Amino acid sequence: MEKELGLINPTIKINENVAIVGSSKNLLNSTYGEEINQFDDVIRFNRAPVNGFENFVGDKTTIRVTNVHVFKGSMPDLKRFEIKNQPPDFVKKQDNCKIVCIQPPCTLKETKKYIHPTSTAHFMHPTLLSSISHKFNLGKLPTAGFAMLYILLKNNIKPTLYGFGINENKNPSHYWENLTVRSIHHHLDKERKLLVKWLEKDKFILKK
Repeated sequence: MEKELGLINPTIKINENVAIVGSSKNLLNSTYGEEINQFDDVIRFNRAPVNGFENFVGDKTTIRVTNVHVFKGSMPDLKRFEIKNQPPDFVKKQDNCKIVCIQPPCTLKETKKYIHPTSTAHFMHPTLLSSISHKFNLGKLPTAGFAMLYILLKNNIKPTLYGFGINENKNPSHYWENLTVRSIHHHLDKERKLLVKWLEKDKFILKK
């Protein structure tokens, strides 16, 4: 069954049978690829690749959530990311996909130059990130994964999560590369504590 998501413009429809695939290296501990591909909708983030990792993360993507610099094809921070896995034109090559940017990076008319002709561009509500941060006392803006999960829960959708690293330490991890520094833009420990509480309340399904 499909639902129309609020807090995203233009609105998008999403199937309630949805998987959210995070970026944690714990994805390499299980071969969830075929299982993930069976979902009607599969959400991924930023430049997280599938090529070469199909057995672990699948290769189906219907929605990709990005931050502004990834959406606009800016060069990655070479001090934090390995350039071989962070091509600037990554988003522009994503075909037949809904690209959701966490903040409006430009006007809707201007989005055509940043995305594939077969894909569509969508923005989260301009005040959503700050509202989430204030609501949950995060102290920093939420990650794209936390924000998208929040939107689904607000729309009474119970997703299945893969690779969210709830039990990891404060440093983030990526299944496709080695990160050299900890996150400075997000309060990951606070987000993880909230995820644990939501999991206990059966708001989503977590695959470890």
